[in-house]
This record gives sequence, structure tokens and C-alpha cells, in this order.
Amino acid sequence: TAYAAMDVTNDGSMVVGSYNNSPGVWLKSSGTWVNLPKVAGYSSGGCIHAVTPDGKYAVGECNFGQFSAYPCFWNLEDDGVLVELDGLPLLDMQNEDNDQQRFCGISPDGNYILGSVSHSYIGPPGIFWYIYNRSTKKYQPIGFDVTYKNGVGTWTARAEHLLFIDRAVMSADGEWV
Repeated sequence: TAYAAMDVTNDGSMVVGSYNNSPGVWLKSSGTWVNLPKVAGYSSGGCIHAVTPDGKYAVGECNFGQFSAYPCFWNLEDDGVLVELDGLPLLDMQNEDNDQQRFCGISPDGNYILGSVSHSYIGPPGIFWYIYNRSTKKYQPIGFDVTYKNGVGTWTARAEHLLFIDRAVMSADGEWV
């Protein structure tokens, strides 16, 4: 049996992470771990990376094989049901779909989600981080502007010499990344 604790609610009643290499939640009330649903076809593992302070929503990934990852949003108030989100990016900074996305942070209200694309493909750098807005169903890359023409993205760094961002984290209040 393997466990990974990644985040905890403000009252300490719930810990999220993985249980036996699958998205899992530990509940203080029962003292047990519970696995959450996985995306069909992504059955080889996964992890919950963050939970809202009140324990209503959680985000993470489901995996298939060693590198494929699918971003997941769970509604914990509705028995951990997976909620499909529209408007997510598919292509990385090299305009490739490496089937590798994940969510790593969530604002306290569950509206803003920190995600990444192609997080293990960095030669040439394709990885990018973004903030997804559940209300508008749109995302904004961090550190870059992107324009699309005929389905091909052109990336412009917002800071001189910026090639890519390797890792990003969201503050507990969801205000900063």
C-alpha cells in the first residue's frame, strides 16, 4: 500500500493525494483513504494535487502509462464526481499534443485552476503553465502571450530571455502564482 499526501483542508478533516497510485482522499472522520473516480482510459494511476480549503473541490491528474496525463476536477460535494471542463489548451508551445496535462492548484472558491501542458517534454521547451477560469471557460498562459493562426500558436514571452516556466505554484488564497 502506498500513500502520498499533497494538500489538506483548512480544518484538517481531509487530506488529498494518492492511495495505491490512484487519486485518493483521506477522511479524518473515518480514518480511511478513499479512491476517487478516474477518467476512462486513464487507468494506470493518478494523484490529487490540491483541494479547496473547505473541501468542496479538488484537482489533479489521471495517468495512462508512464507519461500520459489528463487534468481532473473533482466535485467532492457530489461524492467526488469528475467534472469535465471545456476550453482547456491541447497544444504545447511547440504546437504539439503530447497527451500530458495536469492541474496543480485551485483557488479557494474553485473558480481558478493552475494547470500545465507537456510538463516532461522540454527539448525543445514545449511546457507551459496557465490559469483556467471555470466561469469563462478560458485559460491564460503564465509569462507568455499566444496568438493562433490556422491552429498554430505563436508564443511571445512577457519578459526578456524567458524561454519557458518549469514549475508554478498557487498561493493558498488563490491570488498569486
